[in-house]
Amino acid sequence: MTLEEIKAAIDQGRTVYHQSANYQVIRDNLGQYLIKCRSNDYCIGLTWQDGKTLNGKPYEFFTKNEIYTDHTNFSYISRDGVALNEHGHEIRDESGAIVIVPPEERGFYDIAYRPHETPEDWE
Repeated sequence: MTLEEIKAAIDQGRTVYHQSANYQVIRDNLGQYLIKCRSNDYCIGLTWQDGKTLNGKPYEFFTKNEIYTDHTNFSYISRDGVALNEHGHEIRDESGAIVIVPPEERGFYDIAYRPHETPEDWE
């Protein structure tokens, strides 16, 4: 997700996570966008001080509706078996862990690159 997409999702009341369900993006009462660790309430800014550079890669941010809840709810898998949504982003389970498709089920899905990968990354 881009910075603009993250802010728009938060402003619309959607839940956005960074890397796992333990790190939730919030907007505080001062209007600051923060990444909050749910286990210890520690926060860092969503961006660097420049207000433009994300504290993380765009592909590391995802919305609650992208959390994996249905074992058939993914479109592709990566070469290493990671379940991917229709946008090529990793799907995570309820705990925030990346979902790995068992080897015996991988033949049924198309292989896709993750947004941050190129064919050279696989060699």
